[in-house]
Amino acid sequence: MKIPLRTLQYIEVLKLTSRLAKLDLLNGHGKKALDVGCGSGYGLLALTFLGYDAYGFDINKEKVLKAKRMGFKNVVRYDAQVGILFNNHFHLITCFGVLEHLFHPEKALMNMLLKSPNIVVIDVPNRHTEFLRLIYLTILKHERLRLVYCKETASY
Repeated sequence: MKIPLRTLQYIEVLKLTSRLAKLDLLNGHGKKALDVGCGSGYGLLALTFLGYDAYGFDINKEKVLKAKRMGFKNVVRYDAQVGILFNNHFHLITCFGVLEHLFHPEKALMNMLLKSPNIVVIDVPNRHTEFLRLIYLTILKHERLRLVYCKETASY
């Protein structure tokens, strides 16, 4: 099976985050993960490849349909700025290249944090430093959270 380049990039983000945070994000067996802004399903594919029971949502109807055609059943159309639709507890929440497209990224970020995951991995292109600042300021409000900044991941 040929793995799409975008999926490989997401796996690399998780590898780097695992190393820097000293966490094992690469073994998802028996764990649930949510991909916020899942698009066509490349992040879901990465999570599934790593063993996670993957869920996702995206605001774009066509992309959700494409993810469903890839075989993902736990995918719905929804807006991260409104909330997190699923009631599950997630061990991991990912958000790859989404915040920079939102009108209210702080709402989406707070909604992710309200799900109390073990870890949230957020990736934004490095030209969007205002979103890194937003993430940092939001995390400062939550004593139990820590920021792992992965400058090397912000290359695409």
